[in-house]
Amino acid sequence: MPSPKTRFNLAAWLAQQFIESQLVIILIIGFLLFGLLGLFFTPREENPQIIVPAAEVVVTMPGAEPLEVEHLLLTPLEGRLSAIDGVKHTYGIAAEGVAKIQVEFEVGEDKTQAVVRLYDQVLRFRADLPPNAGEPYIRVIDVDDVPMMTVTLASAQYSEYELGRMAERMVERLRSLKRVGQSDVVGAQPREIRLQIDPARLQGFNLSLDAVRQAVQGANLSLLLGHQVHQGETFHLRVDNLLTQVSEINNLILRSDGEKIVRLQDVADVIDAPPTERTQMVRFSFGPADSRFSAT
Repeated sequence: MPSPKTRFNLAAWLAQQFIESQLVIILIIGFLLFGLLGLFFTPREENPQIIVPAAEVVVTMPGAEPLEVEHLLLTPLEGRLSAIDGVKHTYGIAAEGVAKIQVEFEVGEDKTQAVVRLYDQVLRFRADLPPNAGEPYIRVIDVDDVPMMTVTLASAQYSEYELGRMAERMVERLRSLKRVGQSDVVGAQPREIRLQIDPARLQGFNLSLDAVRQAVQGANLSLLLGHQVHQGETFHLRVDNLLTQVSEINNLILRSDGEKIVRLQDVADVIDAPPTERTQMVRFSFGPADSRFSAT
């Protein structure tokens, strides 16, 4: 049977030395002191400058509708840019007469080399541009210009227009939060309130189109009346009476003859809906792995 000395290996000997030695306490105190010094004297930033190369490519095409811009500019250009080495994702917008693509590279990519590769790819694409397209414009984006969060709303229950209104309400809440710099809605269909006036009903109440126009313009006002100085402070006097709700427009009084009141809803239908023609399209895609794009 082996003696205890033969089983006494190096690891056990080191453990015994640390247990019995007073030097361990000194080492622990030293490590704590070094940790506290590092905690208080190490430079810290709330928003550290992490290198994330990014740029925006803008190509104009005067007179082209969003669908034309998407097929002739956005799709082929996005395919070329997605194939650039080091690209993380692309974010494209096709609006009336213009295509915008934001290109974000992987974190840590050399900013200068990334921009050079982007310029080279855009210059190669110039030969494939339609004849009426303008020269591509490239704007380098700093890390502070890149949104820290992008939220996409999608639903099988709500329409695109309803999702846009939800996004606008979300942005209003976000802007009220402290330390929120900028919040925007991109890609939502704009709100448009249309008045469909019935000529027969209008004639039945003996009213004209000018009377309706003047009533709407008079009720939809935002005017600066002036300013007043009180105790060294200047106060601006303003009248804000903008019509934002369909119910307000429906109840707008066109004429009042004693007890007989003619409201706008009596002669017209108020429709709160998106414009009849689409003004922009937005698409979000990830890098060259997206099979919808191909680069040649």
